Amino acid sequence: MSQENVEVVQQVVDALRFPEPGQEDFAPLLTPDWLGKNAVTAVTDKTYHGPAGLLQWRRDMTDAFAEGVQIEWESVANGDDFVVGWMAIVGEGARSGAPLALRFTIAHWFRGGRIRRTIGYAHRNEAFKAVGLEEYVVAQESVEVVRAAFDAWNAGDMDRLRDMYDPNVVLHMVPDWPEPGPYVGREAVMRQFAQLRETWDADVGEPISDFIDVGDRVVVRHIWRGFGRGPEANIDMTIIFTLRQGRVVSLEYFWDHAEALKAVGLEE
Repeated sequence: MSQENVEVVQQVVDALRFPEPGQEDFAPLLTPDWLGKNAVTAVTDKTYHGPAGLLQWRRDMTDAFAEGVQIEWESVANGDDFVVGWMAIVGEGARSGAPLALRFTIAHWFRGGRIRRTIGYAHRNEAFKAVGLEEYVVAQESVEVVRAAFDAWNAGDMDRLRDMYDPNVVLHMVPDWPEPGPYVGREAVMRQFAQLRETWDADVGEPISDFIDVGDRVVVRHIWRGFGRGPEANIDMTIIFTLRQGRVVSLEYFWDHAEALKAVGLEE
């Protein structure tokens, strides 16, 4: 039943993307007593009921955006009666015109093949705990190490980045990369990274998903943006970081985010 539940959530998200969705688009997918609530209280702390409530949630969540808002969703875990996924609402501010994004995690509970309750959480840990998946709860230390690695890369502080890697770290690039490796040892990995950075005058790694921790691994999807020589590069890849005693012992790159999630036992 779990995959069927994922498909129901996908149908709801597809309907939310309609320019002008109606209650009839949601009625077959929700129980009559559906309840929705955001734990992201900075946006709205209302409680919503039924298909009309879901429409109001959409209006409340997109009110700050100009036209052309995009709604993104991705399943990260599911069971017999629940689906957990991350959602992003992305666009431009209605008043400022500046880029604007809301990112949060949503848990859906089911009854009879329909969604009976939907709660939005500011942090993925809270959603995992709510559905009883304590084993998926993010270990903050591992996540903070990975966040700090992105910060060091973007600051150009390669010495600090080197210190985050185990002396025997292994780097696996995607199979069709010009020099896929593997690269074994901290110095070999750092030399490869230095060569990559020499391709551009400037570059940044921008995480575009939550940092997902499963056991000793952290999964994050990111875009590597390169500037200054030729056309701007925007390379979308997912990395699995494996950590031990607070240091990175392995990095494995994937083109396909879903494939990376499956590699750690999760489903998109």
